[in-house]
Amino acid sequence: MIVETAEHPHCIVIRCLTDRLLGPDQLSRIDTELTRIEETWPGRGVLLECGRLQSVSSAFLGRLVQWNQRLAGKNASLKLSSLTPMVKQVIQVTRLDKKFDLLDNEALGVAAFAPAP
Repeated sequence: MIVETAEHPHCIVIRCLTDRLLGPDQLSRIDTELTRIEETWPGRGVLLECGRLQSVSSAFLGRLVQWNQRLAGKNASLKLSSLTPMVKQVIQVTRLDKKFDLLDNEALGVAAFAPAP
């Protein structure tokens, strides 16, 4: 298993359980999980918790953009949390930090989905 999910009141957390997301097989597993989330919890935001990831592929970066567009089309959003320094640097160099909220940890990521008081 490369991911696990956790349900929260305002979002679903997908935790990456691997240190690398490089190949199409791994990415298709996340696609499948995202489809399940969209069907089970429509309109909920998704937090991708990346604390274990040490390296990612360009295919992963492309999929991030696709997943974000897919969720936005369903009135939901994708946020990233717990980026390791190497993955955060890749996100920043590719300027994807302009498209995604990057949260320091899972707790802050979950809180970011809560409605404003």
